[in-house]
Amino acid sequence: MEFIINEATFSLPCRSFVIDYAVSERRKLAVVKEFTIRLLYALKGISPERVANYFGFTVEETQIVLASLQEERLIKWVDGQVELTTYAYDRFEEVKGRAEPRFFEVEDKVDSVTFDLLTFKLIAESSSGSISPTNMEIPLPNNAMNNLVKKAKSAFDKQFNTFVEKLKGIDTYSNPIELYKINQVYNRNDRLVPVRIQYVVTDETASAPSIRYVDEWMEEWDEDKSLYSAICEQTESVGIAQTNIGVALDEYVSLTRDPIILNFFRKDRFDFCAALKTFESNKGIFELETRMLVGNFYLDHNRELIHSLLDYKFGNEAKVPGKGILWNIEPSDKVWGRCPDAESFLQSLEQRLDERKRPLRTVMTIKVNSKSDSFKVKERYGIFRCDFQGLNKHIGNSQVEILLIPGVLVACSFHFILENNYPLTLPIGFVTTAEDRITNVENALRQALGNPAHSNEYFEKFDVERDNTVLESKIFKILGG
Repeated sequence: MEFIINEATFSLPCRSFVIDYAVSERRKLAVVKEFTIRLLYALKGISPERVANYFGFTVEETQIVLASLQEERLIKWVDGQVELTTYAYDRFEEVKGRAEPRFFEVEDKVDSVTFDLLTFKLIAESSSGSISPTNMEIPLPNNAMNNLVKKAKSAFDKQFNTFVEKLKGIDTYSNPIELYKINQVYNRNDRLVPVRIQYVVTDETASAPSIRYVDEWMEEWDEDKSLYSAICEQTESVGIAQTNIGVALDEYVSLTRDPIILNFFRKDRFDFCAALKTFESNKGIFELETRMLVGNFYLDHNRELIHSLLDYKFGNEAKVPGKGILWNIEPSDKVWGRCPDAESFLQSLEQRLDERKRPLRTVMTIKVNSKSDSFKVKERYGIFRCDFQGLNKHIGNSQVEILLIPGVLVACSFHFILENNYPLTLPIGFVTTAEDRITNVENALRQALGNPAHSNEYFEKFDVERDNTVLESKIFKILGG
């Protein structure tokens, strides 16, 4: 069984160009003209009278046809006889043992095209992703911005058939079009194309996740795997591995009372294979109100599970009696929340808060060491439109994630570090609507956040009154005292 453990959206730098070019297209002659050409090709040179007699034309009709052919440089007059021009002779091709005329016309065109700046491949399809501050960047080589017009001209020449078929929607087999020449190329504007990817594991490959594109067309587009390699480099970190896993797991379990995770901790190592096989065999069910989680909370399968538990306890799509949401995470060096799904997941939970309770929405608690750290977090995750609370010390440790709606639901995960793949992590944990399990986590968070030494005001505006800080005006109210 495959497990999607995370999703991320990368921003691929691209540039659009306006290209002035000419194409040559096969065209059909009018039937009378074509058969006149065929007659002249067979007989080499004949008099106008013989043309008229052959087709039954009047003198005037013959003059009109021949004048039109001469205007198109297809015939010439030699000693009163009509002959094909060299240009017309060259238009005949051997097809199944006989000569067939093939005529072309040249037409000027202007189009806007986009190439990525990593490999200069044509962007001809639409992406299902979106541009967001949470997107991860794809670094470009040092020379990527050199000679862009020259690169665009060369790329358009090489990829012209793709352009015609994918962007113009023309079947080049039945309607052959050839690039005649490129007149001019102009820079237009830079843009980013969102590239959605999923990190996938199986019970046998939990420590070696694979990457796949969400948009199927990307597989063919990136046939040489150049973009794939650039993305892989963002989650390759040779030498980084999980250390002191026993201590870190003890801190997590002491805080969250996770009833499942220690079942797979054996002889100072975590048995990912057993954990994922167990999840597969019982579909993650531990108790009626408690389920095992694999992957980040905001992934589709976990989002559906969390909402299904709320539906079961409070009614289908019913409002829940929560004062707000607390989300504790250490995202600074993880591939966490780097996709639109995290934002939409949070919004889906906030929409279920009962407005009659005057909910305070969401507060994210994050360890930051300075005002500049807080600015970086807000720049990336400000799109969530939540409040932020700075911590001097992690709640539990940097691998602990907790999402709490007091009295309603709690989801907890331990982010296992994957050797040589950090900052990608494998989150495994649980979600529950059981009151006793929720209360345990509420009390632990109330104790941690109630200690003045654990929090700071780096996210606050300057000169804010203490009663108006996020801690006092929101967190303590969400926790109910």
